[in-house]
Amino acid sequence: MRHGQVANFNCELSIVGGLVEERFQDLFDATTTGGLYDRFIFGLCPGNFVFDYFPFDGVRATPDRDCPVPVIIDSGVWEMKSQWLADNPGLNMRIVEHAIRAAVICASFDGRRTLRVSNLGPAWEFIKYQSRIRKLLQPNPGKNFEAIVAYKMLNYLGRLDGRFVNRRQMFRAIHAYDHGLSIADRALTMLNANGDVVIDKIGRQELVRLVTDQEENYELQELVGKGEARNE
Repeated sequence: MRHGQVANFNCELSIVGGLVEERFQDLFDATTTGGLYDRFIFGLCPGNFVFDYFPFDGVRATPDRDCPVPVIIDSGVWEMKSQWLADNPGLNMRIVEHAIRAAVICASFDGRRTLRVSNLGPAWEFIKYQSRIRKLLQPNPGKNFEAIVAYKMLNYLGRLDGRFVNRRQMFRAIHAYDHGLSIADRALTMLNANGDVVIDKIGRQELVRLVTDQEENYELQELVGKGEARNE
């Protein structure tokens, strides 16, 4: 601290639970994309998971008098961090920092006073898990109702790997009706016009799916091919 000041600080690792997945983007909206979202560690329950609570009746563990201990981070850890980022373009630096902090906490309670590269196996698995979870749990950068609903649709459809889903089912899943049916319809129409989604109709059912990256690349290659053919 500045000017040699010292302060006692009690820290607890807290867990905020009970966030409904479909409501995630209502909580992490455009105002959280400036850094707040990146500062969270996320977990996701398996599908159809039901928590059945009952009181803990075991013996509570008491910390050993020699644990937790202060931990020094070996310089090789920072070298490994740089290597991870170099080998994995697009890897979120904040996730890597979270992983190292978690590794320090674990080392402290294990009684290991130095965190070394050889201890980072679980940290790398943590990084991979957080990267996967953040593809599902993404903040909504929309700044008006139509944009918010559009991003919810894209996020929902992105989990289906290009499969069709009933329009009404999607509207219910993302709570589109909360913003008004006309806004939801406009958002879907604009996504369709922009080529982000495909809308099909079978009988009375209106089906929607996301246009995949492979389809976009194929269409781009076709356009390039036709342009070259005309030039010839």
